[in-house]
Amino acid sequence: MKNALLIIIGLLIIPLQSSLVNSVSLWGVKPDIIFIFVYAIGLTYNEEKAMLMGAGLGLAADIFSGGPLGMNFLSKAATGFAAGALGRRILNMRLRLQILVIFFVTMLEVMLQITLLSVFSKGIMFSVGIKVIFLQALYNSLFTFVFLWPLIKKLKREREWLLSAKESILIR
Repeated sequence: MKNALLIIIGLLIIPLQSSLVNSVSLWGVKPDIIFIFVYAIGLTYNEEKAMLMGAGLGLAADIFSGGPLGMNFLSKAATGFAAGALGRRILNMRLRLQILVIFFVTMLEVMLQITLLSVFSKGIMFSVGIKVIFLQALYNSLFTFVFLWPLIKKLKREREWLLSAKESILIR
């Protein structure tokens, strides 16, 4: 049931990414809702599920965007894996460090996308890419914070509850 719900939410995010998010574009850069969703799955579940969801949503985004096929597929799969691998560790970090991790994961994803784009098509200027990398990382960090902060607080409470339940079992 949870898997079906995740897939439905993921499929609803794709049209949002291509239509609604365009209205909040700054200097040609818009938040990547698919990134935020895949990152949330990585925090909530594990790297395997996040990587598979990232690959699936990335492939769907590639198909519907009309861009080079495989660019989002690879970058979102890598993002999902990184978020899943960091997921268990990042919940214990302070808020500033979490935002910094999100910033750098976004930078890595956009650098991977620009590298793939330069391989698939000619004429990509790297200086434009650096501006996009920084702005995208900044924008995703802000959006991810707004949308994921309640999730992170909930996951911390659940983890604390599980740890206290384990301790009470060990004491008995």
